[in-house]
Amino acid sequence: MNAGIRYLTFTLTFLIQNVSTGQEPFLCTGQGFLTMNVDGRSSLVELRIDPRDGVLHFDTINSDMGIFINSVGFNPVDRFIYGIDPVRYILYRIDAKGQARKLEELPLDNSLNYLAGDISADGRYLFLLGATAGIEGFDRDLVRIDLADPSYKLDVIPFSNTERIRMFDLAIGQGDSIAYGFDSSNDRLCTFDLESGEILTRFPKVSNVETIGAIYFDAFGRLFGFGSVTGPQNTLFEIDVHTGRLKSLASGLPAQSIDGCSCSYSLDLEKRATPRDVVTCDSILFTYEFANRTGFEQTHLSLFDSFPHQSVIRTIRFSGASGIIVAGPGSSTLHLMDVSLIKGQSSIEVLVTVMQGSKERYGSQALLNNLPEIYGLERRSDDPDTPFDSDETLIMIQGLPSIDTTMEFGMICNSIPLIIDGPVVEGASYLWSTGEDQPQLTVASGGEYELRVSLGCDTSLYIYDVTESNVEVVDETMSKLGDDSLWIAPVVEHQLPLLYQWSAEAGIHISCPDCYASWIHGVHGGEVKFIARDELGCADSTVFLFESSGRDFYIPNAFTPNGDGINDHLEFFLGNGSGEIQVMIFDRFGKIIYEGRGADFATRWNGSIGNDEAPEAVYVWLVEWIDRSGRRRHASGEVTLIR
Repeated sequence: MNAGIRYLTFTLTFLIQNVSTGQEPFLCTGQGFLTMNVDGRSSLVELRIDPRDGVLHFDTINSDMGIFINSVGFNPVDRFIYGIDPVRYILYRIDAKGQARKLEELPLDNSLNYLAGDISADGRYLFLLGATAGIEGFDRDLVRIDLADPSYKLDVIPFSNTERIRMFDLAIGQGDSIAYGFDSSNDRLCTFDLESGEILTRFPKVSNVETIGAIYFDAFGRLFGFGSVTGPQNTLFEIDVHTGRLKSLASGLPAQSIDGCSCSYSLDLEKRATPRDVVTCDSILFTYEFANRTGFEQTHLSLFDSFPHQSVIRTIRFSGASGIIVAGPGSSTLHLMDVSLIKGQSSIEVLVTVMQGSKERYGSQALLNNLPEIYGLERRSDDPDTPFDSDETLIMIQGLPSIDTTMEFGMICNSIPLIIDGPVVEGASYLWSTGEDQPQLTVASGGEYELRVSLGCDTSLYIYDVTESNVEVVDETMSKLGDDSLWIAPVVEHQLPLLYQWSAEAGIHISCPDCYASWIHGVHGGEVKFIARDELGCADSTVFLFESSGRDFYIPNAFTPNGDGINDHLEFFLGNGSGEIQVMIFDRFGKIIYEGRGADFATRWNGSIGNDEAPEAVYVWLVEWIDRSGRRRHASGEVTLIR
């Protein structure tokens, strides 16, 4: 009888033996399991790394199985988990709801601890490690339990090593004869022969782990361990089966008294992208890698995937897989029917060209469906380059930004050079109409400046319109009138109509704040600023320092009410005055020609007598006011009216 017939005969016998057990088998989707013990009672959870937060989660299947169980392994034939009570040596079978059924009390050596176990790839044997008790205990025996035998016959295989090792779990590789375990006594990965118990490989010691309490394979033959770096066991590691090195993948809640297994005898799908960062007209090679550990070729499957909207599939290449192309080259959608996957690993490569796109991140998952029901009917692809479970494969498309072709960029003011900032696009090349090849350009004159940006096969032309203006305060004309009055007329060179603005510190009066020239009357002195600005916003300014004579009030000795908007009023600058002000103006005969009260009226005389213009002459003024201290003040003097 050949090996294939023997395997089929065993499988049928085993399935018949377990019919009508009342237990529900697992759907085998490649999941990893942990049993955790608290106070002698175990729970069963599924391990999952959440792509939203990168945290290791325990998805509870049964929080209290009512038993204490360890040395668990997943049986790919009947899809149940098998394990033993390490105290009472009872063999149990666990179903998809975490319900345990007692099978047999095993005649194990009660001087040993049985905390490590796994099931052979053909589902025939549950292997256990027997270790001496205590912290310094070491693995002594390898026990093989025949799950197809109604009495669960067991054989004991002594370890043939001379060095003490201690493994808290074991995982059987994709063949039936080699097992892996993490030696916690020497902090290293080991392999050993399941037939002879001989230690085959002792990998180098590692320093980034303290304990590994559970170990298991996935469908792609990758080895994982759950344990601790320091302190409680809360970290999932990936273990390199070629070097023995460990890489931390994710952490979560702590667990204790754990053991692990996985349903690795399943179908799994991974999707890679090379490269992941592309520009327009670049091509991406998407590789779909299939792991078929069901023991049989799988047929009549379907594969779906989609790519960025403006992209085109160029080629499809099969390796160990086959299928009918329903949608493919020339479109942005992949659809394969009647897909067949050989036993083991196979792949499909799809070359896709990105035709157009702005800067965006794009992610998608392929869908493999029509799987046998026992494997969950469908499987979504996983990105193997991330630690997350069943997550999208992400790519970054780098394109040119959307922007108007012609832009009014800015203005060169007073011959000060202007920096034009072009769009900064990683990997792009630049060419200005002036010959420069950087994103920035410094210009010293107005005009149009063209920038050509190229990225991949995409090219955009940007035109920057720069205006030029010049406003310069070059000189000023000054005339002093009295101790505290100064006439300033700045000289401004310009090309366009100007706006003027005067400003001063408190205590300084400006007769015309928006004129090109103004009288400046200072009571306490200080700084006066003049700004000239054209309609484009170009401006220049100058500052004058006005020194006061020290008096706390000022009345000019002349004014010119000729309607030119400059010094048209006789103003009384009472720096310390309040609103109670009275002003009287007398002609040379002593007749009152103007009288006013209150700040708004009393402090300004426009040179009129009633409705008539007062003639050029010397007039006498008298002012009475109350200062801030409440004291009544008086002042008088002469003013010359000039027309």
